[in-house]
Amino acid sequence: MLIPSRLAVFAMAVTCVFAAGAFAPPRAAATCGDGVLEPGEACDDGNRDDGDCCSSTCLWEAAGSPCVDDGEPCTRDVCNGTGTCLHDASPLTACLVAPKGKLQIANGVDEAKDKLILQMLNAPGLAPAGFGDPTTTDPYRLCIFGPDRLLLSAEIAPDGACDGKPCWTATANGYAYKNKTGAGDGLTLLALKASAKPKTKINAVGKGASLARAPLPLPMPVMAQIVNGVTGQCFETYFLEPAAVKRNTATTFDAAAAAPGFEEPGIAKVIRQDKLAAAVPSPNDEKPSAPGTGPDPTKVTVRAVTYAGNGCPEGAVTTVLSPDLSGFTLVTEGFTASRGPGIALAEAVKTCRITLDLMLPGGWQYSIDKIDYRGAVAIPKKMKATQEATYGFAGGGAVSADTTFVGPVDKAYRLRDTLPFSSVVWSSCEEVRPLTITTELRLKGGTEAGQISSDTIDGGLGFVLGLRWRECP
Repeated sequence: MLIPSRLAVFAMAVTCVFAAGAFAPPRAAATCGDGVLEPGEACDDGNRDDGDCCSSTCLWEAAGSPCVDDGEPCTRDVCNGTGTCLHDASPLTACLVAPKGKLQIANGVDEAKDKLILQMLNAPGLAPAGFGDPTTTDPYRLCIFGPDRLLLSAEIAPDGACDGKPCWTATANGYAYKNKTGAGDGLTLLALKASAKPKTKINAVGKGASLARAPLPLPMPVMAQIVNGVTGQCFETYFLEPAAVKRNTATTFDAAAAAPGFEEPGIAKVIRQDKLAAAVPSPNDEKPSAPGTGPDPTKVTVRAVTYAGNGCPEGAVTTVLSPDLSGFTLVTEGFTASRGPGIALAEAVKTCRITLDLMLPGGWQYSIDKIDYRGAVAIPKKMKATQEATYGFAGGGAVSADTTFVGPVDKAYRLRDTLPFSSVVWSSCEEVRPLTITTELRLKGGTEAGQISSDTIDGGLGFVLGLRWRECP
């Protein structure tokens, strides 16, 4: 029997190792764009420029990156950071608010007779250059939103010829679009008029079968926006029930814009309606909107509704929470500001600070929906009575709205404050911060006796069950 030498044994071992592939050559680095998902790649579909949220380095595009257009002019087509292209149909934020205007929509039996008129008045001052240049590059979009979805949209392309003439023309203070046929999305006119004062004006008209049909009657409330598709410059106005809406039927919508209160830039907007009937609203007026996406409502509880101030001392307020936690009512006793002969000056200003403390599951934020105020004012000539409400989260900003009554006046009143869709006053993701609502009644001027009182404060919190929730980023 032959015994192999040590060298021979080593040679045999090396041969076996190579045969087993233990020292196989290293694999080549991943090749982005070959259509094969390899280690180190998050995605690889073989096409690096198709807007599918997969980057040229085969990693997911960053959140907010543009992706494939869904063809709807009023959606924002952006990646979510993990490979999904989102088509967000919610309103843009940070638009310039036009406090006056109107919206009229008519759906005829014959679609050729459909009509739309949108007017925006008294928007903040703007130079004509703020409109961009629709005569060459910038499309314009009309978007109408309901409380939880896009209702109607239309787009006007830049440049182009209409009836043998340019569709767009530059004017002394802006731009004008005219298209008698309404070819495209049915818009026949869009006038953009800038002003150095807060009198910027926008008019839009549409008609005919090419105009998208609005789902009449419209779900309330309604927001309208006009948006530059390149620069993102946008304008908005609001149409809120009940006083602002003249008609809302299966064939006609006719409403005047609701004017906002003052706003602190970068925080939020408040829409105040101050010409509402003082009577108790109808069931339809107070009917909550259908819930939207949100956390499990059984996980949302109201820890406390507390109050303080010289207008609502301890024991002077009765708190009533609705059984489904969709709202609350505070019935006040003695929340009255008075002024006149023999009345202490301190009585001319009264405040009531209400704090709403919610307990909610992690990963969600909420924002206020609407607050109603009911009361009475009786003041003589030369006296003014003001009701003001301020909203804010602990540690965050605040926003207010107010109404002033000028004497002589003797009547009951009802006011409504609404924080619209583009509000950015949201609870914190890091911690649940109480929401504070401070109401002030004050009187000025006059020599005779007068007073203003607040009887009830109703808080609409339908969004606690899903209407005004959003997931934390």
